[in-house]
Amino acid sequence: MTFDDTPRTRLLAWNGLRFSPPATWEPRVVASRHLVFEEDFQPRLQLRWQTKTKATEEDLQRLAAGLAGPAGSVGFGAELPSPWLAIDQDYQLFLALQGSDEQVAGGVCFCRTCHTLLQFQVLHENHRSRLEVGRWLATLSCHGQQQSLWRIQDFSLITPPAFVLTDFNFAAGLTRLSFADHDLRLETCKLAPADLRLRHHSLAEILLTLCGADDLVTWQDERGESCQATRTPGIAGRVLLRLRRQRPYLRALIRHYAAANRILAVILSANRRIPPELFLSLCNNYEIVQEERTAKTADPN
Repeated sequence: MTFDDTPRTRLLAWNGLRFSPPATWEPRVVASRHLVFEEDFQPRLQLRWQTKTKATEEDLQRLAAGLAGPAGSVGFGAELPSPWLAIDQDYQLFLALQGSDEQVAGGVCFCRTCHTLLQFQVLHENHRSRLEVGRWLATLSCHGQQQSLWRIQDFSLITPPAFVLTDFNFAAGLTRLSFADHDLRLETCKLAPADLRLRHHSLAEILLTLCGADDLVTWQDERGESCQATRTPGIAGRVLLRLRRQRPYLRALIRHYAAANRILAVILSANRRIPPELFLSLCNNYEIVQEERTAKTADPN
């Protein structure tokens, strides 16, 4: 099939998965490994995945058959329609087919390299939309990256692979992601609109509120675009904070992105001294981005 008027795409990344759907698709995070993509307030595609799973061919067929429903069928191997052949090179793929014309209703992808199991479901009845889903899923990437990329909404974050997502919140005006690596705790925050928040509070006040502490040493840059905070207690202070079940050491940075009307904050805490290079790397790799949108499907690598 020939596709005309190729939509622009953008790279999205969430919890080990990278994907380049049309730029008009808006991702909604449902769970730590569950995304729903919407366009014009209508759902288009649902993705769920598990990492390092063990699944037999019978398991994959059974999962796909469940998506097809009682009147559907499962397609695989040489029977795959042409838009899905690119996926079949890297993933063991089973399509859930429905209707007399066997439109794709969903399916299962099982990575032959890292054993990630991904289930997808097409949520739109439009015939062409169903056919094109295979094209977008061909951009999937689930392994081979040295660092973890988190790219959703209008921000991009890179974390070391040892940091595991523990919680997230996408509330109105506040996006907050929480990670853990042994005793290290990382929180990143995005606040909007910045002008409204700065009308009532300074960057330092906002940062102290986000940190949930008032015993931090703070300093602001000369232009007033960023503020840092730190806590390096002595022996008595460390004992007291641990009795309160708080991590004694803390470093934080907050930045105002005036052009985007956003505020970003990085908060890193630990029971031991925080490596300065780790904190600097996290700060330098958390930013507001203008999504790269091209007329071709973006390479997720």
